[in-house]
Amino acid sequence: MKDLDLLSIGARIRSLRTTPSVALTVTELAERIGVSQPMIYACEKGRRTLPVYAAIHLCDMTGATLDYIYRGVPDALPKSLRISLNEVSADELSEINAAPKK
Repeated sequence: MKDLDLLSIGARIRSLRTTPSVALTVTELAERIGVSQPMIYACEKGRRTLPVYAAIHLCDMTGATLDYIYRGVPDALPKSLRISLNEVSADELSEINAAPKK
Protein backbone atom coordinates (compact mmCIF):
# COMPACT_ATOMS: atom_id res chain seq x y z
CA MET A 1 0.00 0.00 0.00
CA LYS A 2 1.24 3.45 -0.85
CA ASP A 3 1.97 5.85 2.04
CA LEU A 4 -0.47 8.69 2.55
CA ASP A 5 0.80 12.08 1.40
CA LEU A 6 -0.28 14.24 4.34
CA LEU A 7 0.54 17.53 2.60
CA SER A 8 -1.66 16.63 -0.36
CA ILE A 9 -4.46 15.45 1.93
CA GLY A 10 -4.22 18.74 3.81
CA ALA A 11 -4.34 20.72 0.58
CA ARG A 12 -7.49 18.86 -0.50
CA ILE A 13 -9.14 19.47 2.89
CA ARG A 14 -8.31 23.19 2.61
CA SER A 15 -9.62 23.29 -0.98
CA LEU A 16 -12.89 21.67 0.08
CA ARG A 17 -13.24 24.01 3.04
CA THR A 18 -12.63 27.13 0.97
CA THR A 19 -14.46 26.21 -2.23
CA PRO A 20 -17.19 28.82 -2.87
CA SER A 21 -20.04 26.37 -2.30
CA VAL A 22 -18.72 25.58 1.22
CA ALA A 23 -16.69 28.66 2.25
CA LEU A 24 -16.09 27.80 5.91
CA THR A 25 -13.52 29.07 8.37
CA VAL A 26 -11.32 26.57 10.17
CA THR A 27 -13.43 27.06 13.30
CA GLU A 28 -16.71 26.49 11.45
CA LEU A 29 -15.42 23.35 9.76
CA ALA A 30 -14.06 21.95 13.02
CA GLU A 31 -17.41 22.47 14.74
CA ARG A 32 -19.39 20.90 11.90
CA ILE A 33 -17.27 17.75 11.55
CA GLY A 34 -16.60 17.20 15.25
CA VAL A 35 -12.88 17.88 15.63
CA SER A 36 -10.87 20.66 17.22
CA GLN A 37 -9.66 23.77 15.42
CA PRO A 38 -5.99 22.77 16.05
CA MET A 39 -6.74 19.40 14.39
CA ILE A 40 -7.92 21.17 11.22
CA TYR A 41 -4.83 23.41 11.20
CA ALA A 42 -2.56 20.39 11.70
CA CYS A 43 -4.31 18.46 8.92
CA GLU A 44 -4.15 21.36 6.47
CA LYS A 45 -0.43 21.78 7.19
CA GLY A 46 0.22 18.05 6.63
CA ARG A 47 1.16 17.24 10.22
CA ARG A 48 -1.83 14.99 10.95
CA THR A 49 -4.47 13.17 8.99
CA LEU A 50 -8.17 13.75 9.42
CA PRO A 51 -9.92 10.93 11.32
CA VAL A 52 -12.23 8.91 9.08
CA TYR A 53 -15.37 9.87 11.03
CA ALA A 54 -14.59 13.56 10.43
CA ALA A 55 -13.74 12.94 6.78
CA ILE A 56 -17.12 11.23 6.33
CA HIS A 57 -18.83 14.33 7.73
CA LEU A 58 -16.77 16.48 5.34
CA CYS A 59 -17.86 14.26 2.45
CA ASP A 60 -21.50 14.56 3.48
CA MET A 61 -21.18 18.37 3.59
CA THR A 62 -19.34 18.84 0.31
CA GLY A 63 -20.18 15.92 -1.95
CA ALA A 64 -16.54 14.81 -1.89
CA THR A 65 -15.48 11.19 -1.48
CA LEU A 66 -13.03 9.51 0.87
CA ASP A 67 -11.07 8.49 -2.21
CA TYR A 68 -10.69 12.16 -3.10
CA ILE A 69 -9.72 13.32 0.40
CA TYR A 70 -7.21 10.57 1.18
CA ARG A 71 -6.00 9.47 -2.26
CA GLY A 72 -6.70 12.42 -4.56
CA VAL A 73 -8.99 10.43 -6.88
CA PRO A 74 -11.53 12.94 -8.28
CA ASP A 75 -13.46 10.54 -10.53
CA ALA A 76 -16.55 10.10 -8.32
CA LEU A 77 -16.87 13.78 -7.38
CA PRO A 78 -19.90 15.64 -8.70
CA LYS A 79 -18.99 17.58 -11.84
CA SER A 80 -19.73 20.95 -10.22
CA LEU A 81 -17.35 20.16 -7.36
CA ARG A 82 -14.62 18.92 -9.74
CA ILE A 83 -14.91 22.23 -11.59
CA SER A 84 -14.72 24.25 -8.35
CA LEU A 85 -11.64 22.32 -7.28
CA ASN A 86 -10.03 22.46 -10.74
CA GLU A 87 -10.10 18.66 -10.95
CA VAL A 88 -11.58 18.40 -14.45
CA SER A 89 -9.89 16.48 -17.23
CA ALA A 90 -8.91 18.14 -20.50
CA ASP A 91 -11.80 16.34 -22.25
CA GLU A 92 -14.32 17.59 -19.70
CA LEU A 93 -12.92 21.10 -19.95
CA SER A 94 -13.34 20.99 -23.74
CA GLU A 95 -16.97 19.86 -23.30
CA ILE A 96 -17.65 22.66 -20.83
CA ASN A 97 -16.13 25.28 -23.10
CA ALA A 98 -18.03 23.94 -26.14
CA ALA A 99 -21.39 23.92 -24.37
CA PRO A 100 -23.78 26.67 -25.42
CA LYS A 101 -23.90 29.58 -22.99
CA LYS A 102 -27.25 30.31 -21.36
